[in-house]
Amino acid sequence: MLKPVAQALNRVIRPGTKVVLTLNGETGKSASQYASSWLQLVGESKKRVLANRPRVPPSDVAVGISLNYNRIAGWVDFDAVKPSR
Repeated sequence: MLKPVAQALNRVIRPGTKVVLTLNGETGKSASQYASSWLQLVGESKKRVLANRPRVPPSDVAVGISLNYNRIAGWVDFDAVKPSR
C-alpha cells in the first residue's frame, strides 16, 4: 500500500513542494515491539517519494509515524483510558 502512495507523490512533487507523509495503523503496540521495522518503512517511503527527483531536497519530504492513542509504551488497557488523560 505504501508503494503506490509514494509513487503518486513522486509524480506530482516539484522543487518547493513540502511533503508530510505519516504512516499509520494500529501502531501503538506494533511500533514499540517492531520499532526497527517501522523505522525501515519510514526510510523506504521517503526514498520512494524522492526517487528520480534530484532537484527536490530531502529536507522537503518528512515521513513519520502517527500513533493511535498517542501511547508508545505498548498495549493500552482500554478500560483504564479516561477522557481526562
